[in-house]
Order: sequence, then C-alpha cells, then structure tokens
Amino acid sequence: MQIIVGVLSFNHPHLTLSCIESVPKDCPVLLVHNGSSRENVELIKSKTVERNFLHIVIEENKGFTGGINRLLTEAFQSFDVCLFLSNDTKVLQFDLAEIAHSKDSVGVPQIKYRSGKVASIGAKVNLSNKKLIHCKSKEEFECDSEDYNRYVPGASFAISKNVFQKVGPFDESLHTYWEDVDWSLRATSLGVDFKVLKGTVIEHGVAKTTRKDPFYSNYLFHRNKEIVCSRWSQKPVGRSAGITFVDG
Repeated sequence: MQIIVGVLSFNHPHLTLSCIESVPKDCPVLLVHNGSSRENVELIKSKTVERNFLHIVIEENKGFTGGINRLLTEAFQSFDVCLFLSNDTKVLQFDLAEIAHSKDSVGVPQIKYRSGKVASIGAKVNLSNKKLIHCKSKEEFECDSEDYNRYVPGASFAISKNVFQKVGPFDESLHTYWEDVDWSLRATSLGVDFKVLKGTVIEHGVAKTTRKDPFYSNYLFHRNKEIVCSRWSQKPVGRSAGITFVDG
C-alpha cells in the first residue's frame, strides 16, 4: 500500500511548516495551498526544498470542502491511502502499517490538545438536537446509541482511494464546517466502517486558521448545522457504524 500524508493550508505559514516538519521523513507529503497568498506559498516552498514536498496551488480559497476534494483527488492519482492533516496539527505518533489497514474503512486517529489532554477519538452527532460530541475514549466512540451517529472530525483522518471512490467527494456547497459530519453520515449509510488508529496520535491547535473569522465561526457553522441536520434527519443513516480497534 502506497501511503501519502496530505496537508491543507490556508496562509499561517508558521503553522503549516510546523505541521509538515512533524511528518516522518520517509513519508511523502502533498501540500495543497488553498488560497494562500503568493508570498506565503513561496516562503513555505523555500523552507521545504530538502524534503521535495509535492505542492498544489489553488489561487482562490475553495473552503475546506473544495480544498480537501482537490487534495484527495491529486493524492489518489499515485497513492492508495492518504493520512489527512489540517495545517494546525502536528504528528506526535505515526504508524504506517496501521494506517495501511484503512483500505476499506476510515481511520480515526487520537487527537490531543497541546496540553496533552485528549481532544477526540472520533465524534458523534445528535441530529434531533443538533449537538456534537467529541469522544474522549475509544469506548465512548464505540458505544452504540440510538440518539447519536458517529463521525470523523475533519482535523485528521486516514482515507483510502477505495473509500473515496465509494463515498464520493465532500459537499462543496457547505464550504467549511459540518462537512465532516455530512460526509461521515454518507459513508455510514453506504456501509463504510470507522477504524480507530491506536498508533497514530495528532496534536491539534483547535481551528487556528478560521475561528476568529465570523464568516466561518458564525455564519457557516450555524448555516451548515441546519442544512446537515435537516438533510440527514430525514434519511436512514444506520445508527451504528461498524468499529474496529486495531493494534499497530
């Protein structure tokens, strides 16, 4: 299995450099500059010449959905599995063999805050009350509930070419926020399992790139919450996606 790490970047070059420098040197990296300024793109390129990263430049920001769709489409031209990272994350622990097992499922890494506390091991959504929960343990994520459906937070996940072809791209009309919920529910409805990645740990800076912009944190978040919950509350999702816990 050929594995690549894909990173989506929207300016904040110091965050992006910290992210890509945390990736093990023996793993190829695809960096998609999603509307970043030319100055920031050139700065990152100049700092990464020794690693020979693959760079894709999107001149105008296409939101998370447009950026991730372009990244995965490019990655799967040559690779079988992609470990996706947003640019405000860092790799703390990495298990290539374990990630390779994500051929027919979506890999769910453990995500930690910079303090070391667990931010999430997967997440759940209650469509009726429009509530999101980030699970703090594999047991919480795996626990079946008639009220909650599982989803994989968009900060980081492992996805194969097979799964992307089966589920299809992220809904670009959503732009940013709740797109991970929408895509995960579609994956579940198509019988795709989620696989907890025991040996892969990611540090997350908690939406450093967008949270101060009200277009994202106010308008898109609340608009998309209504759209996604309305869309899926009318459809049979399949309450309990299959879960496998894998030893690395």
